[in-house]
Amino acid sequence: MLSEARNLFKESGSPRDCAVVVLDIANVLFNKGDFTGARKSYEEALRLFRQTGAQQKTAFTLSRMGSLFANQDCWNQLSDLRKRRCA
Repeated sequence: MLSEARNLFKESGSPRDCAVVVLDIANVLFNKGDFTGARKSYEEALRLFRQTGAQQKTAFTLSRMGSLFANQDCWNQLSDLRKRRCA
């Protein structure tokens, strides 16, 4: 269902709404333990939120990515995330 919603928002030209759905997809994947899929979706959501200037959603997405990296013990990636946040 979420994938269908993403496609509909993508077709409608609503990047912010699409990003919200992609973020939801990322959270579902994260909770299922699909960290590769979650990371890909978080990165897509982050790109779309930045594109639309949604600062709170951007910050939240970065926070979720931090949780993902911490959960995977990817401390090097956490460091890279901090650098990206400050850029």
